[in-house]
Amino acid sequence: MIIDEKLLEHVQQQRKPAKKVWLGRHYLYFILDETCNAIKIGVSNNVNQRFKALQGDNPHSLKILRIIEFKGYDWKAAACKSRRLESKTHEKFKDCQIRREWFRYEGKLRNFIEQL
Repeated sequence: MIIDEKLLEHVQQQRKPAKKVWLGRHYLYFILDETCNAIKIGVSNNVNQRFKALQGDNPHSLKILRIIEFKGYDWKAAACKSRRLESKTHEKFKDCQIRREWFRYEGKLRNFIEQL
């Protein structure tokens, strides 16, 4: 079941393989706190480093569910793409928002992430 055709299509368009050499890379990530059933939707240029920082500050085990890579001719272009999609995703699922970048991992948000 596709929750939001436009948003899913936008994600898929951003993931198409590059035809040129991209110098910039940035990522949109979905990190799950299974104990609280909460998901963090954020951006980073180094997801592993971000994950370690989040895990170090969190008493519960975290799990990376999805990572979407954005490419650009430079870092700023890639970051702009990832932040744009992050904002759209936050806005689309604001009814699931717990606090800032943390959302309840349920219903339409869960279905959306599983489709990525």
